Amino acid sequence: MELQMVHVPKLKSIYIVRHGETEYNVARTATGQINCPINANGIAQAKVLAELMQKVDVKPDTVIHSGLLRAEQTADLLNAQIKAKVSSDERLQEIMYGDWQGVHFDLIRQSQAEPHEGAPNGETYRGFESRVVSAFTEIASAHDFPLIVCHGGVIKALFGHFKYVIPRPENAVLYRLTADFSTPSLKGCQFELISQSNNTLVIEVLPLAQVHSPLIY
Repeated sequence: MELQMVHVPKLKSIYIVRHGETEYNVARTATGQINCPINANGIAQAKVLAELMQKVDVKPDTVIHSGLLRAEQTADLLNAQIKAKVSSDERLQEIMYGDWQGVHFDLIRQSQAEPHEGAPNGETYRGFESRVVSAFTEIASAHDFPLIVCHGGVIKALFGHFKYVIPRPENAVLYRLTADFSTPSLKGCQFELISQSNNTLVIEVLPLAQVHSPLIY
């Protein structure tokens, strides 16, 4: 009788935060790799999130940001009490929007004939997804309890690579992704939003749809 190898899932949870609000977010323009800071509201958002992380005892062993200023500032505010090791990984940077950087999303949608081609003189979606997935996979393998501070497009690209669509990532909120990063698929993964309402901890399992969508949002 021939024995068959059965893959036993090695589930790991990583925490993911999109950076605090910027003026580009307020204006609904594509930021891409423009190195802008978070605004006053973004600072306040990060401080509120830092308090929530303390209340729910989220203590990552490392904080990794994209290296772009808005992610670095958010990471530093979140790490003020945690005091974990902080580092950067350029693979976590937002997609390079090329000619679309600084352009309103409505105008981009009007000019976007094929949503998966990427921006003129910018990064292709295929290349973007590839670098994002490689970053998350290596980080999950190298660290026990990482907190990743990155960008909306990065979060969407991770799931888009595996043909999942997630709700639009909000600024400075805490997501928890539990998955087996040793497999070439996120099948069976769970994506949660951790928040607080009236001093009550709320953990919401976010829906994952099996339809691929463009990264413009």
